[in-house]
Amino acid sequence: HLRLTLHLSCALALLAACLWRIFDYLSPACEPRTMGGTARRLCAGLFAAVCLQIAGGGLVAGLKAGHVSDTFPKMFGVWLPTGLLAMQPTLVNLLDNAVTVHFQHRFFAFAVVGLALVLFAKTRNATTHLKRGTHVVLGLLGVQIILGIGTVVMHVPLLLASAHQATAVALFAASLFLCHCAYGLQPSPTKA
Repeated sequence: HLRLTLHLSCALALLAACLWRIFDYLSPACEPRTMGGTARRLCAGLFAAVCLQIAGGGLVAGLKAGHVSDTFPKMFGVWLPTGLLAMQPTLVNLLDNAVTVHFQHRFFAFAVVGLALVLFAKTRNATTHLKRGTHVVLGLLGVQIILGIGTVVMHVPLLLASAHQATAVALFAASLFLCHCAYGLQPSPTKA
């Protein structure tokens, strides 16, 4: 599961490098100079949170932790399930304990949504690209959460789990686009 997650992370890093160059060519109209520092940091924070959540999803898939509990929002009928931090040392639970990995992946999703909502509020009056990008991210997050809940409740059917993973890649690309709007290259001024 660790090698699977590392492989996934490396693939996403390569995808990010390719997408960044594509964004340079396709969307030079983004104007980072007009963004406030808070909005720029929120874009980066959202992208980092999406990356962490996807890595957590890789651990869930590798450990087959999606099968641990088939109820939502509670796990095993309780908010804090038994076995949550059962391994020693405690930090090992974040990588090797299927209950802990499932729990963190399940509830960290709401932290990602919270960041996206704050970014949406901060960029209400932003450029068209940035505003549309935040709308796309919020829409994808809604779909992603519904797919995630459905995957758990329906005992991890392959088609639903695959759709959940594909939506994660789309969300990765959309949040990277927001970072490009915040930090990307400026179009060079035209000479008269």
